[in-house]
Amino acid sequence: MRLTPRRCAVAGVACVAVVVIICVIHSSSYYGDPRLLPFEDYFVPSSTEKLFLDYEFLINSDVCSNSKGPFLLVMVLSIPGMTSQRNAIRDTWGSVARGGIWPRFKERVDVRMVFLFGNNSVNYNEQLRKESVSKGDIVQASFTEAYTNLTLKVLMGYRWVEKHCPNAKFVMKVDEDVFVNVPYFISQLYSSDWSRHILGPLAYSEFTIRDGKYGVDKSSYFPPIYPPHVKGNIYVMQRDVAVRLLHTAPYMNYMNMEDAFITGVLAKVHGLRHVDLPEAYYDRNTSATFCDIANGVKVVSQQYTSTMMYGVWEKLKDSASCSLIGRIIGYFRQVFKP
Repeated sequence: MRLTPRRCAVAGVACVAVVVIICVIHSSSYYGDPRLLPFEDYFVPSSTEKLFLDYEFLINSDVCSNSKGPFLLVMVLSIPGMTSQRNAIRDTWGSVARGGIWPRFKERVDVRMVFLFGNNSVNYNEQLRKESVSKGDIVQASFTEAYTNLTLKVLMGYRWVEKHCPNAKFVMKVDEDVFVNVPYFISQLYSSDWSRHILGPLAYSEFTIRDGKYGVDKSSYFPPIYPPHVKGNIYVMQRDVAVRLLHTAPYMNYMNMEDAFITGVLAKVHGLRHVDLPEAYYDRNTSATFCDIANGVKVVSQQYTSTMMYGVWEKLKDSASCSLIGRIIGYFRQVFKP
């Protein structure tokens, strides 16, 4: 067949059309914002280590030593001065990790909890050692305690789980100002396959911030948009997923935004997906009322002080103190789960 200008033009248009179709199909099946497509090479781990996690554990905990394998290990990120907050967690929602039973629930599930710290001043370190002796749930690593080191804190928490709680089924990371409806999360973890998913408040497409408290330098993360990730207030994953992310972290550029790095960048490397914690169950901007938590209308709330934790715990124990309408809403939320 003799090539003519017309035939060449037709062939060229056909090739362009095929390329466009392939790109559309690829972008439509792409998990994440398509504007990340030009940056796919960024999510390929380096062949050499960039981040060294060779920190020591200054204080250890044996909370898993007498367990065949807790169903859920909760890691609470804390700072030394928040003793009253930690005690409130131990006495309220975290009491299930210390032999307690959730109000109005008869079932017991093996839950364990530790509070994570970095290295602090001599006085604070001594305070933590004393608290560790009396409570037994303190884990402290030798990196410097700082907001920019939250990523290190979570990764060292995963390292502790790998070494000292190897039979845990799931790992939850939670901030110390968060109140958690533990039975809700246990029911979710029992009901699905979590081998390739992370549960938490989903941020599917979020621009990278370059300045201020949440700023990330381009040398740490160059793309203008984060991959899908869950916000750092609370998230849960299988222990083996956490360990896989831990082992990949040294081969990526360190990011100070812990949630975007661990549940976004590292999760993307492993092709993981996310299950959203619906906003109907968790208001990301304001604290839930005591009765919303007690009735199961909300299952998580942040910005809770120690006083608020004790207050909502009393509501949970005394179900009659909240309105009938609220209890009805909570009941139907449990029956018709999203």
